[in-house]
Amino acid sequence: MRLGDMQSVLQISVALNLAYFSFREIRTPALKQYDRAMRQTDETIARALALYRSVPKPEKILPGSEETSAWMTADVEAQKLNLHIWNQRRSQAPYSENMYSYDKAVSYAALVVGAIAFVLLVLCSAFAGEAIRIRYFLGVTGICLLPTMMAVAYSWLIAGMVEKEIGIVKDRALAVEQEMQRLTEKVPRKYFSAPAL
Repeated sequence: MRLGDMQSVLQISVALNLAYFSFREIRTPALKQYDRAMRQTDETIARALALYRSVPKPEKILPGSEETSAWMTADVEAQKLNLHIWNQRRSQAPYSENMYSYDKAVSYAALVVGAIAFVLLVLCSAFAGEAIRIRYFLGVTGICLLPTMMAVAYSWLIAGMVEKEIGIVKDRALAVEQEMQRLTEKVPRKYFSAPAL
């Protein structure tokens, strides 16, 4: 085998490593869906909070009175809503700092390997007739394609994780909707100053 035979592999390696950032697009649809689910859940939580707070606190708390019961029921639901708000805030970043660091490392590796592959491509062109052993050819090929494989695998992993998180966020919105529905069934509508469901 001759060095000139490596040119096509090195050309592909340069192209793939420099196109690393396009592999990030694998996870873009999942991230867009995630953002949409987060916005919708935020809106649902805001509506629920407005509904719960719309039940006025009575001037006198009288045990057993309908007005006190309505306010206490809404207040308990508002306090339970704090858990959903806390979970929603925790879900703001779909993946951790370690994953951001890994993403950064892979992007640098892709750029460095792309540059090295480009230099090797120039050398292969200059010394096209020189012999090369198959194992070196395979080793260089593997090293040149490693960042690309890591980038694709990482992007698929992130997309999968984000899609799981979308389900959790949507379930949270559904739970809040159901809690609002139960509250409007328990409390007479005359106690709500915000529109009830």
